[in-house]
Amino acid sequence: MSTPTCRVCGRPLSVGEQGRPPQYCSAACRQKAYRARRRQPVRKSEQNRRVRRPVPAPEIVEKDVPHLERRELLAWRGVLEVQTAILPILETELRERTGLTLSEFDVLYQLWRMPDKQRRMVDLARAVLVTPGGVTRIVARLEERGLVRRVSSAGRQAVVTRLTPRGERELGAAMDVHFDGVRRVFVRHLDDADLDRLIDLWARIRNASPTPTDQPAPSGATDEST
Repeated sequence: MSTPTCRVCGRPLSVGEQGRPPQYCSAACRQKAYRARRRQPVRKSEQNRRVRRPVPAPEIVEKDVPHLERRELLAWRGVLEVQTAILPILETELRERTGLTLSEFDVLYQLWRMPDKQRRMVDLARAVLVTPGGVTRIVARLEERGLVRRVSSAGRQAVVTRLTPRGERELGAAMDVHFDGVRRVFVRHLDDADLDRLIDLWARIRNASPTPTDQPAPSGATDEST
């Protein structure tokens, strides 16, 4: 029976009576063999075995809900799902390029729309499309940056928020970013007939909804807000 030798340097190995026969004469030779194995290219079959296959997502089946037929449910959920898909994209882009959140942008935009570029806090709260309950906190942040100014007239309880010249300049840059994103992720998927149909649908639903005077002012946005 031949004497076993080290797989790296070829030196004879001492074989004990029990246990697994040694393959290397020293820890140094064992480390060299390990490094050599690491340098060898991985065979394609082994590479495929190492790739973790993605687990397919379970198929979601719409179930019956009270008051809505399946088509009605899908139409409603479509509004929510499109908003959930699009708004985070617009929010991230706007924040990274301008430092404004969508909520802050919308407050500035609603002020800019007015002929005198100002609104009462209660009216502003009702006009804002995103997180209206936090209008007072949003306005406070914008005021710290010099983008808006709150004015309280003597003898009147209502607080007016006014867009400053600096706020109008920053809003102009933000509109360039935001509405370019709106075109990219929303408008470009619609043709003229789609746009006209959507405008008509939103107007019909909006006009059938309770008017702002029928609804309580959002929390934290009363006439006395400061």
